[in-house]
Amino acid sequence: MYVKKFLFKLVTDVSNKNGSGKIPKKDIWNAYFQMEDEKTHNQQTGKHYFQSKNELFDALEQMVADDLIMIDGADVFLTSG
Repeated sequence: MYVKKFLFKLVTDVSNKNGSGKIPKKDIWNAYFQMEDEKTHNQQTGKHYFQSKNELFDALEQMVADDLIMIDGADVFLTSG
């Protein structure tokens, strides 16, 4: 649950920064990659939320299944759920 909450906040922050509901996946990865190290650690496990870009993209796919976001190619869109 912490991972989805963290990732949803990250997607929302990137969306707000870009000023668009269309968020390139690469922008989400870049935002995560540029975060301070302590902010990328899961409080439950003490490990990084994502070890690779593929792990982050897999978590985005799980959020699609939960109807939190939509993915169209290389872009992510927030849904009203």
